[in-house]
Amino acid sequence: MPTEEEIRDVLAGRLPKRGCPACGGTAWDIQPDMFMSSLYSPDLRKIDTGRGAPMVAAVCTNCGFFLNYGAIRLGLVDPDARDE
Repeated sequence: MPTEEEIRDVLAGRLPKRGCPACGGTAWDIQPDMFMSSLYSPDLRKIDTGRGAPMVAAVCTNCGFFLNYGAIRLGLVDPDARDE
């Protein structure tokens, strides 16, 4: 599990330079915790709570708009890591 500092360092270079897509604000609060985005399974026709994508987020301090980033793609989570 990455530390809060590691998450901040990785996201710092990826935040939009033009500001928030919703309000144009330029200040972001990087969330210290990761979360899981549940996946929808078309075969089961329901949300598959056993699978998901680990995410990290930055939140616009003006309007609260969330920017979600895939933690695996950013190298914060090993794609083969699983809870035992």
